[in-house]
Amino acid sequence: MLWSGALRNEKTNEVTNFRLWFEQGSANFLPLRFEFKPKSYLRLVFDMEPAAALEDAATRVHSR
Repeated sequence: MLWSGALRNEKTNEVTNFRLWFEQGSANFLPLRFEFKPKSYLRLVFDMEPAAALEDAATRVHSR
């Protein structure tokens, strides 16, 4: 499942787009992938590591 969104800087009125990928029906609430484009020349992509995808997200969050 893909979610798209945008952030708007209130001072400059500049819009920054982002996209999130989730596994539909999964108990894991963390996104599988996150794309963020803060500048026209820079696109950041973060992918979940396969080992992390197998763990229960709640366990990782509460164990810290």
